[in-house]
Amino acid sequence: MKSGKQHSLSAQQEQVLKHVARYRLSFTEIIDHLFFRERSSRKTLTALCDGKSPYLQTVGGFQGRRKAYVLTKLGSKVVTGSVERSKAPNDTNINLLAFCCLSGKKRIRLEQSEITEFFGEPIPGRHLVMQCSGSYCLHSVYVPGASTKDLTILSKVEERFEELADCSASSWTPEPTEWLNTGKLRVTAIVQTAEKSQRVGQALQKRLSPIEHSAIHHCSVVATNSNRLEELLRGLRYSSN
Repeated sequence: MKSGKQHSLSAQQEQVLKHVARYRLSFTEIIDHLFFRERSSRKTLTALCDGKSPYLQTVGGFQGRRKAYVLTKLGSKVVTGSVERSKAPNDTNINLLAFCCLSGKKRIRLEQSEITEFFGEPIPGRHLVMQCSGSYCLHSVYVPGASTKDLTILSKVEERFEELADCSASSWTPEPTEWLNTGKLRVTAIVQTAEKSQRVGQALQKRLSPIEHSAIHHCSVVATNSNRLEELLRGLRYSSN
């Protein structure tokens, strides 16, 4: 957090702002689930949205009257030192949020600074997600757009796997190739719907089957079901009660 004396924020307010910065957006149910298990987040969120210089604002464009929380330019600057995280969220942001916070598993998208801190030099790929519940592993995530062709998704997953399998520009211990071989590092394409996941996933297995590498089966296509966002958020709300 880049806040100074002019930005007097509680520890819980800072937690919420860092979370929204990490995913570029969030929703009340997710914030309640992560940070307010015993009470409502309403007072904290209202304080961050109100006043002459708010840190958060709400944006619509979702099913029904649903609104998401996003950072204002001030909020982005306070958290990250730049206004970049105040840009309008897109499908990639929504799918990453759903994969990490609405899938029933505890996952977290790692910031580049965290990757450097934990593992040394970065490895290929834009997004690295840590799965914290169940079998611990890392996902090198590819998030195609809604209109991305199946063939493009297949090519991108294969390219990412080959990059990781050949990666030597890293101080990771063990090396990324060993992480791949043990299933601690996986290449995961995340798409919106279960139908697309099944279709592309089957095509992916056929495409990769000729590749002779012990870790090739750790490449997969998963669905976030973010087309059913309202249903997922309601389910999270009920599970938290």
